Amino acid sequence: MNAVDVVYAARKLAPSNLGWFHRTRETLGEASGRERAININRDVLADWFPNLAPASEKPIEINTRFLDGTPAQTRKILTDRRTIRLQGGGKNWRLAGDAIPGELYDVREDDLLLMAFDRSTSTLSFIVLKGVDQPDRPVSPVEQAAYSEALAALGPANRSMWIIAAEKAGAIIDLARTVYDNAGEVLMQYKSMAESWRSDLSSSGYAVVQNVDERLLLALFSKRFLILTGLSGSGKTLLARSFLRWCTTSPEQYAVVAVGANWTSNEHVLGYADALNESRYIRTKVLDVLIRAIKDPKQPYFIVLDEMNLSHVERYFADFLSAIESPQEPIYLHGDAKPRDGIPGQLPNLPPNLFVIGTVNVDETTYMFSPKVLDRANVIEFRTSGEAMLAFLGGAKSSTSRIDSNGSSFGNVLVEAQQFKVTPAELPEAVRNPAAAEIMLLFNLLAEEEMEFGFRSAQEITRYFWFIFEARQAATDVARYAVLATALDHQVLQKILPRIHGARKRVEPLLLKLRAYCQERHEWEPAGIKNLTGLNAAIAASKGIAQAGTTDELTATPFLPLSHRKIERMLMKVKSTGFVSFAEG
Repeated sequence: MNAVDVVYAARKLAPSNLGWFHRTRETLGEASGRERAININRDVLADWFPNLAPASEKPIEINTRFLDGTPAQTRKILTDRRTIRLQGGGKNWRLAGDAIPGELYDVREDDLLLMAFDRSTSTLSFIVLKGVDQPDRPVSPVEQAAYSEALAALGPANRSMWIIAAEKAGAIIDLARTVYDNAGEVLMQYKSMAESWRSDLSSSGYAVVQNVDERLLLALFSKRFLILTGLSGSGKTLLARSFLRWCTTSPEQYAVVAVGANWTSNEHVLGYADALNESRYIRTKVLDVLIRAIKDPKQPYFIVLDEMNLSHVERYFADFLSAIESPQEPIYLHGDAKPRDGIPGQLPNLPPNLFVIGTVNVDETTYMFSPKVLDRANVIEFRTSGEAMLAFLGGAKSSTSRIDSNGSSFGNVLVEAQQFKVTPAELPEAVRNPAAAEIMLLFNLLAEEEMEFGFRSAQEITRYFWFIFEARQAATDVARYAVLATALDHQVLQKILPRIHGARKRVEPLLLKLRAYCQERHEWEPAGIKNLTGLNAAIAASKGIAQAGTTDELTATPFLPLSHRKIERMLMKVKSTGFVSFAEG
């Protein structure tokens, strides 16, 4: 299996294809669409199924995903099963199936079918771009323009079909997004970006531990503020730099800024007006990136604050923390009515295409983060594995220059993700209630120890769940439950455990309950948590197990392994020193 499973193709529709779609058969007649199939040329078929034997004639069953054909329901994605088989005397492979009803699929000859095929699940997603405006089928000028520009970008066709190169796919999906705002979702662009990023990072030689590459991208999908913590020299800044270089076209799109121990105000971040020269404003690298982001709203811009806790974060970063949560609030720079040295008195807001990544080392020279800072971010801890250290000692090298701008076509995907409003109702149906029940169970567990989280955390956990389902595209309920388990493990580790710090008497009871929560197997069904009673009983009994001084009742493999491992380290720390925090675990 190739490292990147999502591949893109396009098809210019012919009269024999039109019977696939309901409205065309009504307007042009049954004879126009009698074959009810779409020809798939052999080059595209080989791209979709690279391991298919050349002489194979066996029909191929696939899943298909497409928008509901009713205009009022165009955000809804439908699925069905279809077959690709040899037809026409064994000359042509054709994708067959029942007609698709709805006005959206009143398609005509030469309309354009944009397709994303996921090799790992044999799932084909598609969107139709209509071409010519006709009296009995109007096409908006916006869609006509998207159609024309997409054809121009595709270039020469191979028997009315195209294999779309990775560097072109993002631009063409962006054109489709002008017609369908969820085109990226339908065409699996989040999964495509995640696969491309992980594949390219691996090729650069970076030693990935505990899936931090995927977790970094998912965290940035779900929110614009991310904290990376861990051992000094464990690869935090290198990973951040690698991602920045991968998904941007120019160094002008980011700044890596070393935080100083003397940062006691926001002047070190946003600059300040020169008190001795009324026409001068002292700029910073952060401010320059902010201004460039405002002028280029479709592309992502990044600020990396290296060793963010060398000073008290709240002293220099309070404006940013507030602006991230209140995107409509202005950022004040100086009090002059006119611009000073080209810098206005205030910025309208924190640009929605600006992302902030902070790196954190913990030693005697640094300050601890307050809960209100940690609550606003996903916190990803870096640890070095024995395998990675052995590879390093063996001469393995990482070269980020190999991946420079490889993912730049996905930059707008990251920006678009911030605009997507996620609610629990948006999650796949099979996991909708289990996910909500797990968030509620965690809330109640923490509330018992007076450490409950608020609506913001619940919303950010839900967003993370949604994006991991988009990035993985699980095709069955069993697979979706496995993805939910992974997502839950990530969010307990990155959103719940960083909140916990303090003396043993205060935090040990909660850590013991969370250890039981992570240890015990969770069983789900569409209605919620199937074994909720047993889970609650195991959590309630956790204190008794600890007092008895044994873990014999714990099973060999924790259900949430990453979180469980971290909790064990935190428990060891709090027992030995009487105090613990996430970053010191």
